[in-house]
Parts: sequence; C-alpha cells; structure tokens
Amino acid sequence: MIIVPKERPVIARLNSYYVDVPKLFEHYQGELGAGGIHFKGPGSEGIIFFDKDEMLNAVFRRKGETIYGREAAGRIFQEAPNASYEIDVYRIDSEQIYFWANIPSSQDVYRNLTTDFTDLEGLIRKMRAEKLTGFIDVAIDKGMEGGLILFNQGEIIGGSYSWARGNLDGSIRNLKILIKKSRDRGGVFQVCRIPSSQQELKAGPGMPPVAGQGDLCGPLADLLAALEGLFRSNRKFKKDFGTVLRKKFVEKADRYAFLDPFAGEFRYANQEVVFTGRAAHQDLVPAVMECALELACEYGMDGPYRKVFDSWRGRYANELAGAGVEPPDE
Repeated sequence: MIIVPKERPVIARLNSYYVDVPKLFEHYQGELGAGGIHFKGPGSEGIIFFDKDEMLNAVFRRKGETIYGREAAGRIFQEAPNASYEIDVYRIDSEQIYFWANIPSSQDVYRNLTTDFTDLEGLIRKMRAEKLTGFIDVAIDKGMEGGLILFNQGEIIGGSYSWARGNLDGSIRNLKILIKKSRDRGGVFQVCRIPSSQQELKAGPGMPPVAGQGDLCGPLADLLAALEGLFRSNRKFKKDFGTVLRKKFVEKADRYAFLDPFAGEFRYANQEVVFTGRAAHQDLVPAVMECALELACEYGMDGPYRKVFDSWRGRYANELAGAGVEPPDE
C-alpha cells in the first residue's frame, strides 16, 4: 500500500529524467532529517522513507508486482532515469517517521466506508475502543481534500491534512475541521491496521499479564542507562541514543515482537524502563541484553560494554536468579 502525506510537499513535480535520484535522496536526507520521497509514473509508483541516518523502508508497485525494502529502493533508483517519474518530497516529523515507514505493510480493516452510513467522529471512537494501531484515510469531496488520522494502540498520535502547511499536524483543531468537512461535503474512509505479531505469541488475549514483570524494569533501565553513558562519552558518536536503540528494536521485532516500538510495550526514556506486555522475564531480559550487546559491537564499544555488563550482572545477580534468568557471558 502506498500512502503519502496529505500536506504540500517541500518540493514537487520534479521529473526523474532530469534528476540524479540517489543524489536527490542524499540531499534531502541531510536537509530534512526525516521524510518521504514519492515517485509516480504512468505504469508504476513508489515511495522511500528515510531518517537522517538511513533509508528506513521503501515500496515499489506496478501492475501485478509489489516489492518492499532495499530491493524496492534499488528498483526505483534503477528505473528512475527512463521512467519519467514525477517526484514529490515530503517532510515527516522524526517522532513519526518509524510509524510512516511501517505503513506499507498495513492491512485493510474497512474499505470504502461512506458518510451515507458512517460518521467519521463515531468511526474514530470505534477505532479508539478497538485499540487500533494504524490509520484512517479520509477522502473529502471525491478526493479534492483529505486527511490521515494516525493511531497507536487506540491513541491518536498525529495527523496529515491537505489544507495544512509545513510539518504533519496532529492538532485537535485540524481533526475537528476534517470531521466537519466530511459531514458537510461527504467523504469516503479507509481503515487500515499495521500488523503486530505480538498478538500471535505465547500470551493469548485471555491470559493475564505475568506477575512481577516490573521487578526487572529497574535492572534493565540501569543496563541501558550504562550503555547510553558509554555512547554519550564517545565523541565519535553523533547520533541520538534513543533513536539508535529504537532502530535496533525495529530490526529485532520479527523475533522479539514485545520490543517493537510500534507495539508500545517496552519503552526506555530518561533512563527509565516501562514494560506493559506479557512476555516472560526469561524472554524479555535476554532480548534486551542481546540488543545492547549488538549495539555496543556495531559502534566499536564492545570492550567497555563487557566491563559494564559484568558489573551489572554481579549487582543484580539475586534479582536475575529469582526471576529464572541466567545472563550469558557477554
């Protein structure tokens, strides 16, 4: 599925025949920090999502074919010189870019709901009650205007509106305008869910949370805070630690769904950990340790990290043993 922001792009209607697309990507990656580049031609379409460090996701689609990720970006770069794509570049808030990067994997929940039978405000209430992680795509007056309402676990986390300018806008004011426009001029709604595999794991919907899960949040917070301290003390490290950690969790989400930032079960911020999921200690703690070690190795800090880890393991030996967790020798 290819969904683009509703706002005006920062630059519009470039023709790929005259543009070096890889250099265009590099330029706006540095200029915007986070965003999307949309390509549309007579027989194909694609979009690339990025942050300041890397390409996060891409999708390329033509009749009978849809591909994702780096393969999709490679296809776009390959075909751009001869495809005469019309190119639009959009700025996307860095706090929302990971949500947008997962939109291509979204699945239909409801299609082509109309204001003849569905009130948008009522639909929003329903999606809140159902804890939707996904979006409502609203087309007003046969697509003349529109908006996107973004949800995470039933909470509205942002929006995108065709009449807004600049950054994506999650204000209540624009949401109310969208609801009014849909009532006054008619609208069509598509509801899509971003799949989250954690619903298919060991804990079914009728199972209670694991008791005492919060007992190890403190030790995990100390481990990640120590790792963050190593990163901050390294002058060569110029990135935001929280962003790097979230990327690692996204990378591991297929294996450890409870770490997926879009699921919102595990959160690390301000040197504190909050975990609201059902994963057992024996699954959660090794998963976080694995991510921490990989980050340290990837950024050349594995030596200092191993010393930090040994100290941490000794300090919390009783808590870990009591929870049935046996940390490996890092």
